[in-house]
Amino acid sequence: MLRQVSSLMVGLACGAAVATVVVLLLTPDSGENLRKRTRGWYHQLLADSTQAAETRREELRAELQRKIAAHTQN
Repeated sequence: MLRQVSSLMVGLACGAAVATVVVLLLTPDSGENLRKRTRGWYHQLLADSTQAAETRREELRAELQRKIAAHTQN
């Protein structure tokens, strides 16, 4: 199940990246505006990814603590 979810997330991320590149290449905008938008998009993506990783890390840490507690009670 985890492998399927991971594969789905990777597929969605790759699809989003490809779509973003295509849209950026086809957008009639000046080079400076395009660079600003791309930079902003990249920084937002990085911030969102960092937050998602931190959230998942905390979930896994909590799950590990529950399993350790359950194991020590047995």
